[in-house]
Amino acid sequence: MKYVSISDLRANTAGFRKDLEAERDIVLTANGRAFALMTWVRPDTLEEEVLAIRQAKAQAAINRMRARAKAEGRDKMTMAQIDAIIADIRREKREAKRRRPSTRMSSSHAH
Repeated sequence: MKYVSISDLRANTAGFRKDLEAERDIVLTANGRAFALMTWVRPDTLEEEVLAIRQAKAQAAINRMRARAKAEGRDKMTMAQIDAIIADIRREKREAKRRRPSTRMSSSHAH
């Protein structure tokens, strides 16, 4: 995979397009750090390819969450433990909402 700095992209846009078509994927960098992946697409398959990329990114996020849960030992939790955590969080949110002062003005105060 080819890496191209953003300044090189600005300086040689035409060459970049040819490189992208040949390489299919190019990583853009700024200050030596990757920040974007550019991928070549055909106009007739654009939506299909965007969907595939989004699905792959979602699957990668799920894989990271699973790995983190396993590393922290949360992968062995029972449904009862999970339900208890959810109930606690919901209760805390309700209590926090009750403690918040109302910012709405009554209709008699509105002008």
